[in-house]
Amino acid sequence: MSQRAPSRWLLAATTLAVLAVLAVLAAAGLALTGTLMQPLPPPVVAGVAAAILGAALVADTVKLRVFRRLGIHSSRRSQDGRHPGKGSIRACRVDGCTTPTHRRHG
Repeated sequence: MSQRAPSRWLLAATTLAVLAVLAVLAAAGLALTGTLMQPLPPPVVAGVAAAILGAALVADTVKLRVFRRLGIHSSRRSQDGRHPGKGSIRACRVDGCTTPTHRRHG
């Protein structure tokens, strides 16, 4: 397994996801307690939370497909462990290798 640090994109996306979850939890707390608004019944808050969760799952599925298509993400490796799998957009040029890759050999 690689010991490389996570990319800036991954760190930014994770930070935004954590902030979004915290904002949703804060808004749910305000809605249930009636702070700054009329209190909402728990089933309404639960329904909104379920809709958000469903949308997040759909967005994650779309993200994975787009990342694979663009060659940003690949979960497959060849037997030598150096080449990522399908979906990459550039070809490797190390030692005459022609396997599609988006990572350096190392």
